[in-house]
Amino acid sequence: MIRKTQSYPILGILVLLVCLTNPVWAQDETLQNDSFVSDQPASFQAGFISGEIAAARFAPSIPCPCSIDSLTVLFGGNSDTVTMGIQIWDDPGGVIPGTLLYTGEVVMTGSTSNLQQIDLTTSPIVITRPFRVGLVFNHDGLPGVATDTDGTIDTAANFILADFGGLSLWFGSSDLGVSGDFIMRAAISDIDADGDGVTDALDNCVVVANGEQSDTDADGYGNLATRTLTTTAASIFRTSAFCARRFSLCPTTRTGMPPSI
Repeated sequence: MIRKTQSYPILGILVLLVCLTNPVWAQDETLQNDSFVSDQPASFQAGFISGEIAAARFAPSIPCPCSIDSLTVLFGGNSDTVTMGIQIWDDPGGVIPGTLLYTGEVVMTGSTSNLQQIDLTTSPIVITRPFRVGLVFNHDGLPGVATDTDGTIDTAANFILADFGGLSLWFGSSDLGVSGDFIMRAAISDIDADGDGVTDALDNCVVVANGEQSDTDADGYGNLATRTLTTTAASIFRTSAFCARRFSLCPTTRTGMPPSI
């Protein structure tokens, strides 16, 4: 579809933004399903073959959209250096993940005791709900992903993409005999696109900085301070959605039109 645009001459517009500071401080959290702590025993899974995936599902508890900043994994069983794939999906629930959000590679050296961190900040990955992280094997056997040994497993959070004679199928890892949670963790942080100290999930205008979050008419969208406009400019705001959220300038009402001026 071709979208036509039209330019409007706007004269005599004075837009005054009055912003005080009442920040909702940025939040972050590390998500994990395992109970492993340093110096505890772990079980390194040696049964993976090339092309298979060990995966864990994570559900954020902080308001999102959020970015995935890093992964932490206990990966070893021997000290070989290998290249592992990384895949991240949206995960609405169930055995099969949703949309693929990210794919990449990382070089890892096996260790029996040291958790390894994988930095993802150079490739921003934005999530809005639960997601799944998978480590893709390019080799057979060890080094492999470890599981904890507390005798419990979250069956809704641990998965394997297994190769059955060339056919790749998703399973809950417990269905294939794995008895512990994969020691895989994800560090996430919420996003504050306009830098006003209010995170996007709570911000009533995510593009224009408005730390005070004033909302005089209580419509869920911030005032963005005082606007002094000519009649012509006010008409343009109302009829052309000049300041609509879809143009990334300021919030609209729930009907898709700008707030009353």
